[in-house]
Amino acid sequence: MPQLDTATFAPQLVWLVITFVALYLILGRRLLPRIGEILESRQDKIAHDLAGAESAGKEAKDAMAAYEAGLTKARAEAQVMRASALETAVAEAAAEQGELAARLARESDSAEATIAGAKARALDDIEQAAADVAQAAVARLTGIEIDPARARAAVKAERS
Repeated sequence: MPQLDTATFAPQLVWLVITFVALYLILGRRLLPRIGEILESRQDKIAHDLAGAESAGKEAKDAMAAYEAGLTKARAEAQVMRASALETAVAEAAAEQGELAARLARESDSAEATIAGAKARALDDIEQAAADVAQAAVARLTGIEIDPARARAAVKAERS
């Protein structure tokens, strides 16, 4: 076998070293920085989405505080009006409380939906980035092209 011929052993080692150095340089200067950029951009997008979700949560808390303040004010007015017209004050307070509760419920549901959507998008982006990286790594290391759907399914299976 020509690989085991000691006369050609030294040149084979030289070519082995040259090949590994070339692969190292290609991976270190081209592939790994690209993967790093992709991961960084995905991380920035996730951070941006999470910041938006956090701000929506703060808005919901502010709406709750406004609701509490409005409710307290309505109760104080109802107590003052109770002496003159108890039935009218109770009906007005109940109507106002119902409207405020409905508005708060809508805003809270909207904020929760926004948070859930941002979280789902963030997880999807992470899964897609992992699938892209895995697909690129397999293609670079083995030369086998993997179907993007198959790579995504493998990432989902690993996450489960």
